[in-house]
Amino acid sequence: MQWNSTKMQSLAACLAIAAAAVVFLSGVVFGRASKQPLWFTRPAQPQPSAESQAYYKALSTVPASWGNTKSSPGHSALSRLATIWRNCSQGIYLDIGTNLGVQIRKLYDPWQFPGAKVLGLYNATYGGHNRSGVCALGVEANPVHTPYLNTLNAFFARKGYQALVLTGTAASIRAGKVTFYLDHDSPVEWGASLTKGAWQRNGNTTVNKASIAALNLPAFVADIIRPLLLEIQQETGRRPPAGMKLDVEGAEYALLPALITNGGLCDLSMVYMEAHTEEFRETNGKAVNMSIAAMDEAFEHMRRANPKCTVNYTHLDDETHRLGYKIPLPL
Repeated sequence: MQWNSTKMQSLAACLAIAAAAVVFLSGVVFGRASKQPLWFTRPAQPQPSAESQAYYKALSTVPASWGNTKSSPGHSALSRLATIWRNCSQGIYLDIGTNLGVQIRKLYDPWQFPGAKVLGLYNATYGGHNRSGVCALGVEANPVHTPYLNTLNAFFARKGYQALVLTGTAASIRAGKVTFYLDHDSPVEWGASLTKGAWQRNGNTTVNKASIAALNLPAFVADIIRPLLLEIQQETGRRPPAGMKLDVEGAEYALLPALITNGGLCDLSMVYMEAHTEEFRETNGKAVNMSIAAMDEAFEHMRRANPKCTVNYTHLDDETHRLGYKIPLPL
C-alpha cells in the first residue's frame, strides 16, 4: 500500500527541514549543503573486487577536504528519504554507527550472513520473510568508509531497498559540526570515535581527525520517526515496529540518557547497543556522568512506571561478518 500524495508531501517537507537543521530546538544550523553529487551510480552487475578496491583505496588515502564539513555529501542526503522511504508499513530500522553497513545488509539479505547474532532480533521485530516494507537509515561518521558506502547506497537504490546511509555524519545530542578521531591502523577503523583515546592507532599518517556534520539523534527520533509511526498507524490501523542499533564508540553516554528523557527510546520496539567502557565517554559536557549499568537501571524504573513503553532493549555486539565488504553484493 503506497502512501497518498498528501502524506508524501508532508514527509518531504519534514525531511527537508530536518536536512537543514534536524533540530531547530538546539538553535544550531548546519553548514551549507555540499555541491558534490549525492548519488553514485554503479554498473548493473557490481563486482566484489571493485568494491574491495574502493574500500582499500579509501583506507590508503586521507583527503585534505575531510577537514571541511561542507565537503561531506551525507547530511544533505537526508531530504532524499521522502522518495526512498516509499512505504514503511513493515517497520523502520535505524543503524546508528553503521561502519560498513553490514547490519543493514543482514536486514535485507539475511541469507548472506548465516549465524549472525542479530538475525533473531530482526526476525522477532520485522518477521522472517520479505522485508521490502522495512525502511532503513544508516548513520556513519567515519569519512574513510564513504567511498564504499556510496557504492552501498547505489546498490540499495538498484535493488529497490528503502535504505540510505548518511556518510560523514555523527549521531549526537546537538546539531552542528564535531571533530571525529580516526583509527587507521585497526581493522575497519574499529576505534574511531568522537573521543580521542590511546586505543586509536594512526602511526602511518599525520591526518588523524576529521571535521564532520552532527545529527541530533534524539530529536530526529522525536520529531521525525515518532510522527511518521503515528501517521502510518492512523492510515493502516497498525503501528509498525521501529528498531535501532547503537554502536557509537562511547557516544552512547550522551545519546542513551537523551533518548530516555525525551521518550525516544520508548517510541522504539527494539534497541540493541554495544556498550563501551567509560574511557570512551566524551568529556565535552555532552555525556552524562553515569555508568551504562546505572542508566539501564534508571530506564527500567521509568519503564515500570509507563506500561506503554514496551521496547526490547538489550546489549548486543554482533561482530559476525564484520568485513562485510568482502561479501559480494547480490545481483
